[in-house]
Amino acid sequence: MNYFQTFVFILLLSITSCTTKQKFSADFNNINDRIWVGRDFWSIPLEDWKIENGKLLCQGIVPDSRVNILTYNLSPAKGNFKVSARIMLVDKGDVEGSAGLLLGVHDKEDPDVRAACYFGEGLKAGISLNGFAFLKDKQVDLPTGFDFSEVILIVSGNNNQLKMSISDKNGNSPDALTCKIDGINGLIALANNIRMGGNQKPGNSKFAFDDIKLSGSKVIYNPENSFGPVLWTMYTLSKKTVKLMALLPPLGENDNREISLQLKKGELWETIESKPIEADSRTAVYKLEKWNDSIDVKYRIEYIEKGKDGTEWPDYYEGTIRKNPAGRPLKFGGFTCQYHYGFPYTPLVESVMKQNPDILYFSGDQIYEPNGGYPVKREPADVSIVNYLGKYYMFGWAFRSVMRDRPTICTPDDHDVYHGNLWGEGGIAKPGGIISDDTRGFTQSVKMVNVVNRTQCGQLPDPYDPA
Repeated sequence: MNYFQTFVFILLLSITSCTTKQKFSADFNNINDRIWVGRDFWSIPLEDWKIENGKLLCQGIVPDSRVNILTYNLSPAKGNFKVSARIMLVDKGDVEGSAGLLLGVHDKEDPDVRAACYFGEGLKAGISLNGFAFLKDKQVDLPTGFDFSEVILIVSGNNNQLKMSISDKNGNSPDALTCKIDGINGLIALANNIRMGGNQKPGNSKFAFDDIKLSGSKVIYNPENSFGPVLWTMYTLSKKTVKLMALLPPLGENDNREISLQLKKGELWETIESKPIEADSRTAVYKLEKWNDSIDVKYRIEYIEKGKDGTEWPDYYEGTIRKNPAGRPLKFGGFTCQYHYGFPYTPLVESVMKQNPDILYFSGDQIYEPNGGYPVKREPADVSIVNYLGKYYMFGWAFRSVMRDRPTICTPDDHDVYHGNLWGEGGIAKPGGIISDDTRGFTQSVKMVNVVNRTQCGQLPDPYDPA
């Protein structure tokens, strides 16, 4: 093959790769029961969604609860797409709710997928227990006797028009809805109790989702958007001792509960230690003594996700344990008070990467109670822990790119433990019945406070006085 033929072949291959239709499907049948939906998804609020018996179930009543599809998105380019889902009513609740899809979810200020997950808006398509289906600003009445126990919803379209059809398990179906649009791009999300606007009160029904399918020439695959199962790492290096913590999402009892630390030796990766994942904090901490702190060492965390049928999906999260800086002043990066308005703090993170500090210090309030756009849950302890983790994971998702390659000090403050101003006092419980930001002690359970300390401080050097 001559040079010209080679050039033409490569050009055609490139064009084919860019225009190939992408397909995505998820039926959850091979996923163990758990809270974390999977690396291709991100659920909000975290504690309100779970995989149960092969279905994705919303178990909360927060309006606009959603599961974002991270890795398969709609391109702004010309083309077509088709998305479908099976939606099942689980609990009608006291106020009739709704369920469906959010299409073309994106944030107007920040194109980052993480911003879209929390602040993005999209076109609404779905069903309401009040007896109608909706697509954007169009509505159609559902047939009498429409069965919400199992509904198939299909939306297809392009940059100019959308069409939605729905049917229940008995074949009952209203007329298809169509609407004109002026372009569409962004995420697809599954949504429970969609806000309809106007004076309509948000419902508190609960739905399940299954058989998610997405295809078409507008669909693009972005594997770099995935989040998990290894969410991020933090480490410190002090007196030739490395402490490194890996953070994972809430996995299931039947999931793999072991995670491994590997170091790169030449061209090979060597497993140094495997550890069980701590149940409440969903972390694993490694301690490496007699460390050679005069060289950079690459590390990675290995987690092998296993399906019900034994299928394995390995995941690797890499970083560098830097050598101790010598012969120059230490470059220090300090941060505090991560309120969610700026999430994922893109200009800040880009600036930090350019400044390239030797060490990071997050001095407190890595979260605030409103972060994520949903309320805190203070009890029971296990629920409050996952509620906290969902908000704390925003912090890790935003800063993991800078934390993976340099020592990170992180210490909690009042809002990290769902308190305010005066708090702690040697670990006493806050006096009962008093609600004030200026009340001493801890509002939250010992179990949750310990999780906060573990997830933020697990990588810190051992205390001088372990007591």
